Amino acid sequence: MVAFSLAAGLLLGCGAEKSPTTGSTGSPASVSPSATSTATPTADRTAELRETALTAAEAAGETPTGVGISDVVHDGASATFFWETSRRRLCLAEVGTSGGYNHRRCADPSGVAPKAGAHLAPVFGPGTASEGWMVVLLAEPGSRMTSARFGGKDVEWTFVRNLAPEMKGRGVYYVALAELPVGELEMTVEVDGRRKVERLTFS
Repeated sequence: MVAFSLAAGLLLGCGAEKSPTTGSTGSPASVSPSATSTATPTADRTAELRETALTAAEAAGETPTGVGISDVVHDGASATFFWETSRRRLCLAEVGTSGGYNHRRCADPSGVAPKAGAHLAPVFGPGTASEGWMVVLLAEPGSRMTSARFGGKDVEWTFVRNLAPEMKGRGVYYVALAELPVGELEMTVEVDGRRKVERLTFS
């Protein structure tokens, strides 16, 4: 079990980024059955928001690798994007659909590792998102998350992509939380055909 304070969870500073190329690698995005969606931006509008994120990122030296940028979440208020940089950092950007904000977090994943016996570790969060809160998890190679619950209820989650081999090929998962997370996030992880529950405690 891993404890994280919310003060620490509001996480890592910004970087910046560029060059378009879209799409994700690995399995297609998937969400829990409880996931709900609101009005989403059109494809053209999403492309505009992606370009906005990339332009700001480029200015800060957080250019994506040739793998490109992955679309994570689209809702009525914002679009969220994820990418790996040429400096071997990970970036998560959220751009408001009304043009009101362009927020980005970037982090070095080399020091992100699960506790002994676990397979998932947070790289971003818990932190604010347009529809509430979120946490981004890295899954060790050979493992995958199959469900997530918080406060006894299923929560929305998305498989984003697998990182490049030089980033250890870890899986990236985005978990959406409806409110300030105080309590236990339970995640079911499948390893070698067996399932186990791992927990992160937020206080």
